[in-house]
Amino acid sequence: MRFRVQFCTDLYRTARRMPLGWVVVAVALVFSACSGDGRSAPPSTTTTPIPDVGLSPPGTPIAEGLVVPKGARLIGPAFWAPESKGDHSWAAVLDVGADPFAAWDDLAEQMRAKGAPYPRSGVCNWEQAVSGDGQPLIGPVSEAHPGGVHALDCEAGMGGSVVNGVSVYLEARLYWSPRGAELALAISEEDKQLRDPFAGPDPYPDRAPAGALALLPHRSDASLPKVGQPLGSRNDALERGQLLHVPPDARVVGGGRAASIADFEAVLAVGDAHAVLLSLGRQVDPTGPKVGDGQVTLTRQQTPGGRSIWYLNTLIQAGGGATEMWSSPDGKAVLVTTRSD
Repeated sequence: MRFRVQFCTDLYRTARRMPLGWVVVAVALVFSACSGDGRSAPPSTTTTPIPDVGLSPPGTPIAEGLVVPKGARLIGPAFWAPESKGDHSWAAVLDVGADPFAAWDDLAEQMRAKGAPYPRSGVCNWEQAVSGDGQPLIGPVSEAHPGGVHALDCEAGMGGSVVNGVSVYLEARLYWSPRGAELALAISEEDKQLRDPFAGPDPYPDRAPAGALALLPHRSDASLPKVGQPLGSRNDALERGQLLHVPPDARVVGGGRAASIADFEAVLAVGDAHAVLLSLGRQVDPTGPKVGDGQVTLTRQQTPGGRSIWYLNTLIQAGGGATEMWSSPDGKAVLVTTRSD
């Protein structure tokens, strides 16, 4: 047993020193040589301390000129998004305070100042109790629902000239439920400018009515999971539909408690981003890269600033779901996302 642990430790370290072009091959060797039955996370092989990654207040820069809106906090850093078209792609997860409408409207005004007619909080919808077919009943936030409200869901996507004439598209989703409230942002570079300049009457809903705040369901934020505990939601992005678990040498900073642009998005503080992503990849497909129904690849990607990140991309062929997980440029945090088919 001691030989196996030491062998795997040496193999991990050797893989990390290889040229970038051999990373995927090395990862395959590590998975095949060191994987078990997949029912538990691999043992910790690093003593690197977990950094102090926390939440940042309103006004903190996110990316491309956007800042954390009032009433919200940025969970960890903003993450440069790999596998993107350009240098202006980012992802961020924010914790929302007591007034989700104020946070959404602040974000909308930031985009409007940059030339995009971003919809204000009148675009939000109420979710009522689940109907007979298992789907939630949806209604506009401007209408009160006598049967009670299960959740609040705000979604929008719009582009505008944000940085030096580059058209940047912002996709946002804010979800409020009894488990917690989070605002997910995905910033991506568009190929061209706005098709319809912001002029004339506003075609989008205005702010949510003043009485909407009182209709929000009571919120008791779910506790953040510890090492070995379930992370996020169950979906077909994982082989056999299992749940991810918090890997060793990681601490959940926030996220994972609300519906998001993906199924869920969670931010981990990590001592060794490479080791943590290896552990998560083994949970997705214990048999390793390109074996069985799952495909797992781990690559090193260069950021626009000349730094590098680790990027884990997985695809479950049987279920059709996928996961994307990647580290921040400073290596102190990892963003975990899953997308169902």
